[in-house]
Amino acid sequence: MLALRRKPSGGAVYTRTDLDVTALTTDSIQDPGLAVGSPRGGAVTIDGSKFLWVVEGEDRARVWDLATANDMTDVSGVQDETTVNWQTALGSSANQETPSGLMILDDMKTFYLFSRTADNVTKFVYSTALDYDGTTPTYDSHIAVGGDGFTSSSAIWVPEDETGFYIAYNGTIGEYAMSTAGDLTTATLTRTQSISGAWGIWFQPDLSVCWVHDRTTKRIEEYSLSTPGNISTMSLSSSYTYTSNSSAMYGLTVTTDMQALVFDSTSDEIVVIS
Repeated sequence: MLALRRKPSGGAVYTRTDLDVTALTTDSIQDPGLAVGSPRGGAVTIDGSKFLWVVEGEDRARVWDLATANDMTDVSGVQDETTVNWQTALGSSANQETPSGLMILDDMKTFYLFSRTADNVTKFVYSTALDYDGTTPTYDSHIAVGGDGFTSSSAIWVPEDETGFYIAYNGTIGEYAMSTAGDLTTATLTRTQSISGAWGIWFQPDLSVCWVHDRTTKRIEEYSLSTPGNISTMSLSSSYTYTSNSSAMYGLTVTTDMQALVFDSTSDEIVVIS
């Protein structure tokens, strides 16, 4: 299934190809060559030009410019890399130290970030798409989710209409609704679903299919939802087992060209599954 998204500047249209787990055949390890301090998640912009890796031990993200769209083999060395520290930029009220989960919406300006220190999901917005290292974003809102059981290295996913968000942590998926779209202060937990080993989640845009990273079995699992967006209606349809010797695998990011990315916080590496 193809879903079109429009770039805000220049009018370019990008095609997001939804992940087909049955078509996955290979996985490879990409090593940026840096001891970056326990990466727990990341995101690739919809145009494929930038990869952001959230680094727990450094309270910041590293930003790589990808010479070829979505080509993760370009993530090597510091020559393409800058860093941004959202905790410094947004101030302590945003509580964004030790980030683990990251979601960039298709406008390439709106970010949602999970902090494993504060157990908060925070939204902030850049004024210019893709200008992450040269400007300071604007803090929008945040919500504490630790009381709901989502702590430590949770991963998040947010739909484009910002009517809610989904979170994965240690075998539990949470579904939140925002009564005012995009305002995290209006978010409430709607339901939870137990999925063994779940440490990352990603959805098809129409919410009828989602993918879960099961780090226990080293699998990317595909689920259909008989009621789109309602995680209580999830049904496993297929899976792909990737290769890794690490037990500290986190997150799940899906690029526009059907690559699944998971993150090894022990070896500071990315497993690219395609």
